[in-house]
Amino acid sequence: MTVNVNLLKGLSLFNNLSESQLEKVARLCTKITIYPGQSLFKEREPGHTIFVSMKADLEVLFTAGGDSMARMEWLGADETLGTIALIPPHTYGSTARGLTEGTLLASNSQYDKIRLMREKKRWNEKQKSRRYDQEVMDEEIWNYQQRQHKITTAQKTGLHE
Repeated sequence: MTVNVNLLKGLSLFNNLSESQLEKVARLCTKITIYPGQSLFKEREPGHTIFVSMKADLEVLFTAGGDSMARMEWLGADETLGTIALIPPHTYGSTARGLTEGTLLASNSQYDKIRLMREKKRWNEKQKSRRYDQEVMDEEIWNYQQRQHKITTAQKTGLHE
C-alpha cells in the first residue's frame, strides 16, 4: 500500500524532514499489517527491510541456547527496527514478531535493490541461454526432419543410403 506523507508526519523519526524530503521517503515506504504471532524477520536471516511501527505491539526475541527464544524487548508505536539492513553483512541479529494486529512502514534497503538488480541480470543471462538452447534444439529437430525426409524419399524411390 502506498504511504501518504501525512502518515510520516506523526512519527518522530521524520520530525525534522521538509515536505519534499517526506515525499521522497513516502515513495520508498510501504504500509503493511502485522498479525499476532507473525514474524517480521527472523534471527540470522538476511536483513533487507527496515520497519517503523506506526501502531503495533511487537516483541524482539533472540536465541537463548538451543531452540528456546528469550524476549529481548517490547516495542510499541513510533519505534524503528531492522536497521541492520543498512549495515553489512545485513543479517538480522534477532527475531521480531507481532503481539497484536498493527500497522508498520516497511522500506527495503539499498542492499536489497542491488541484490534484486543482480538477480534480474542473472535471470536475463539465463533467458539468453535458454533462447540459445531452444535455437540449438530447433536446429537439431530440423536436421532430424531432413534426415527422416531423405530416408522416406529413398524408401519410396527404392534407393537406400
